[in-house]
Formats: sequence, structure tokens, C-alpha cells
Amino acid sequence: MVEMLEGTALDSSQREYVTVLRRATETLIAVVEGVPQTNDAGVGTGPGDFSGFRILVVDDSEDNRYLIVRYLKNTGAVIDEAVNGAEALDRIKANQYNAVLMDVEMPVMDGFTASRAIREWEHGTGRHTRILALTARDPAEAMEKSRAAGCDELITKPVRKATLIQALSQGSEVADLVPGYLARRRADLPKLREALAAQDFATLRSMGHKLSGTGAGYGLPALSTIGAALERAARASDIAPMKGLIDALESAVSE
Repeated sequence: MVEMLEGTALDSSQREYVTVLRRATETLIAVVEGVPQTNDAGVGTGPGDFSGFRILVVDDSEDNRYLIVRYLKNTGAVIDEAVNGAEALDRIKANQYNAVLMDVEMPVMDGFTASRAIREWEHGTGRHTRILALTARDPAEAMEKSRAAGCDELITKPVRKATLIQALSQGSEVADLVPGYLARRRADLPKLREALAAQDFATLRSMGHKLSGTGAGYGLPALSTIGAALERAARASDIAPMKGLIDALESAVSE
């Protein structure tokens, strides 16, 4: 309609009306997509940069998947799609994703069941795929269930572009730090083996405690689990499980 009016001869009051209508239309589109508005100087936040990211969108609704893929179109991310939790689980076993956008209500396998299955499959691998649950349910109820299923975050529907970009950006900041964290843990391995050979339980306890307190913060809860077990064994001066725990750590942080 705006384009049609702009193509006709208008007086000053009509031109003012067209200007107002254009601005209202642009605002409506932005609100629907969740795009932050620019100010008069044209300053705004633009889409996030997820170059090198691989994201899995899981939803039985083709329309919902289309909308989310559109939101992520210019972010640089590689986007894969799945129509239910079972398909998502298969894709995650075959590929490594930086994030999964998981609808919670789907046929065949719902999102909560799929998230639990993913966490079970990841156990002991050192991997932790970031799962963002998508739901139209009551947020308080859905938050409790999503946490119990192992999801990292909850996004309520309708999904807004700004909310989605912000949630994914928070994960990308941590992801940038993971390689350095893993390199430091690889550097810890000789120290751990030396402490084990010397039965230096104080050092083993201290290093286990550090690992326990940091792994999950970098999206690697399996490392926190190994660290906690190492710390417990060191406190009890129980040398029996320690070699296996250090071997598990080496496997988890290997390049």
C-alpha cells in the first residue's frame, strides 16, 4: 500500500501521511521479527555473527522452522533441520553442533525426552551440546521441566529474533573460550600423573577441585564430573580409581 501511494501525485498532507504509514509499517515488521529499532542516526544492533557455528533447528512445524531459519539467515551459521526429537538425536550423533533449538512438543519423540537422550549419549564423552528449549507452555512449568531434562536455556514462543540472537550470542562467547580451556587441561595431565606416581593426594585433590568447579561453566559438565570424582578419591586417599579418571580426562580433552 505504501508503494502504491508513493507512486501517485500527493499534496503535503498526503505525503506526511505516507511517511507516517511507512514508519508504522517498518515498526510493525520489526516488532513481529523482534528486531531492535534504530535511532534517528541509524544506530542499531544488527544480527549476531555466528560464522563457523552449526545450529540444529528441531520443530515439527515447517512454519516455525522456516521463521527461525529466516532469523538466522545472515548470521553466517550453518543451519540443519529436524522434525522430531528422534531425528535430532540421530543428527547430533553424526555431527557436532554449537547449539540446538529444541521444540518441546513434537510427535515421535518430544523435546524433553530428546534432551535427556542427548545428555545420556554425551555422558563420558566430554561433549556438551547447548540445548535451547522452545515452548509455548507456561514459562515457570516449562523451566522446571527443561532443567530436569538437561536443557541449558528456555525460550518462550512466539520466538522473537532479538531474543534468539541474544541467547545464541551468550553461548558463542563461551564457545570462543573453550579451546584455551581444553589446552590448559591438557597441560595439567603430566602434573596429574606425576602427583599420582608420588601419591601426592593434596595436589590431586586441589586439581580435581579446580576441574570440578570449572568444567560445567565452559559447557563441559563431564569434566566437572571427572574432577569431582578425582577430588573425592584424593580426600579418601583412594588411589584405585585415579588412573582411570586421569585417562578419562585425557580422552575428553584430546584434540
